[in-house]
Amino acid sequence: MIMDYFALQRQAIAMAKEVHADDVYGDKPYIYHCLRVMCNFQNMTCRIVAVLHDAYEDHPDKISLEEIDFLFGPVVRDAIRAISRHKGEDYFDYIHRCSNDEVALKVKLADLRENLWRCEPGDSRIKRYEKAIDILMAYQEFYNVRMIKWLAGF
Repeated sequence: MIMDYFALQRQAIAMAKEVHADDVYGDKPYIYHCLRVMCNFQNMTCRIVAVLHDAYEDHPDKISLEEIDFLFGPVVRDAIRAISRHKGEDYFDYIHRCSNDEVALKVKLADLRENLWRCEPGDSRIKRYEKAIDILMAYQEFYNVRMIKWLAGF
């Protein structure tokens, strides 16, 4: 079966745009943030998760994991589940949980870098974002070493 990945990407963008229709990031429509995170990736799964990365977390009343699974499959659904922070969840417990899914880890790193880039000097969130990036980079290194060992036959 031939997949039309660009059609899936267009569908994900349209879904994110609809879900975030009333949201803003700074003084711009929220979809711009989602698209900036998406532009960090060439891999289509990462691009779809990136554009939808806040949709379920921010609007579970407008989009469900079942709908994501039906439209984009279980890999995207699992990454969206992993990258969505639960109400009341400690921030750094959430960051560690993101690392359990390789796609979610990559997308969260791109999201954090985007958030950090948008911070004004002295913003209280800078240290938290930097610590989260350091944690996720350590997990990313683990995935990279694991892949190298697998490729080398260890």
